[in-house]
Amino acid sequence: MKICLAVILFLSATAAPAVGEEAVTREEFDQLKSELAELKSRAGPLGSYPAEKEETPVGEPIFGEYWDNGLHAKSKDGAFDIRIGGRIHIDGAFFQSDRGIETAAAAIPGNDTFKSGWEIRHPRIYLKGRIYRDFIYKIDYTFSDETVGDAYLGAAGVPVLGTVIVGKAARAFGNDPGPSSNYTLFMEYANTIIFGAGKQVGLAAGAPLFDRRVSWAAQVFQFVDGKGIRTEDNYNLNARLTGLPWYRDGGREMLHLGTSYSFRSSKDDYRLRAQPENHLAPYLVDTGDIAIERANLFVLEGAWVTGPFSLESEWYSSLVEREDGLSSLFFSGFYVQSSLFLTGESRGTQYVTSYGEFDSPVIPRRNAGLKGGGWGAWQLTARYSYLDLNDRDIRGGILGDLTLGLNWQLNPSLRWMLNYIHAHRSGSGDADIIATRFAVNI
Repeated sequence: MKICLAVILFLSATAAPAVGEEAVTREEFDQLKSELAELKSRAGPLGSYPAEKEETPVGEPIFGEYWDNGLHAKSKDGAFDIRIGGRIHIDGAFFQSDRGIETAAAAIPGNDTFKSGWEIRHPRIYLKGRIYRDFIYKIDYTFSDETVGDAYLGAAGVPVLGTVIVGKAARAFGNDPGPSSNYTLFMEYANTIIFGAGKQVGLAAGAPLFDRRVSWAAQVFQFVDGKGIRTEDNYNLNARLTGLPWYRDGGREMLHLGTSYSFRSSKDDYRLRAQPENHLAPYLVDTGDIAIERANLFVLEGAWVTGPFSLESEWYSSLVEREDGLSSLFFSGFYVQSSLFLTGESRGTQYVTSYGEFDSPVIPRRNAGLKGGGWGAWQLTARYSYLDLNDRDIRGGILGDLTLGLNWQLNPSLRWMLNYIHAHRSGSGDADIIATRFAVNI
């Protein structure tokens, strides 16, 4: 087109104008000249039309930032992504306790007493993401006790093994200890969490099977302290298998079943102790240090969701083989908990089918807002947990906790929780606790 215009201009400039038409021809010439200059500015140099796909210039950003219940950044080709986030839980607890249970708590070495008050819980920041599509990583740090939580590297989509990670993580043992504390029904996990190993350093793998109706996971690990430094040489094992006999409507109707096994080869002292499901409370039951050869732990778990109602339960046990030929010990515990969304949400939508846990945020139907908006998500919860740490010559105690709760999820990142806990230590007495939490998670 530009060549044609150039020819027209050339002919217009060299042709002899007719008498009386010079002013019109000159005006047309100037108009054509102006249009040609505009076309050249739009089209670029000759030979560049049609324009070729431009490459990203060196030095320009290749990541696009966006918000999805947290700050994300993703490369244009999708091979890299980063998520930066954190949490703050502001907790308060107020106690009323019997003289007998206070005496029992005071008898536990190194224990605290019942003291009402407030604390900043889980002030944490994390970084996680993907590298070259196939590789994953995560690191989080808790400021209150200067400890490292998850800290691992891994690969996703490994043939047969699924996802493989190496580093510090909590994996493959039970349902209740698995979900983030941002997504739990109560301020604290059930007291049966004491049977779990927590976050330890090792090698873990797991994958979903049969269209995500089954999942398996396994972990070989060593015990470490809060800094990630090894505290013993022996290796230990966790293994878990879950299934979904019934799952539809994105989890609004579902039945989850599972079992876990853990082998502890530790020859260090073995100790089980528990608080009445509140972090500010003292320990109420304690086995003390037990010299062991090994321990075998088992879990049976189940969860049922129908619409806004859910029911979950787990049974834990520990068979302990002691040193010096002493008789074996058996400790156990269980919990049953339920929840009901008053605003119509479903706990099943929090379920992650790839590894069988309720480990994602509540998404309210309508977020709460100061100017208009909805009510957020309102949820009633109830739980009973039971722990028996008495066997043979070990008299750790028996603890039962009844917890009632109310949760208000304003939006996926903000939550307010209210818990009432009635704790009873057999033969000692009762304690009543009112606890609350203001939480932000991004």
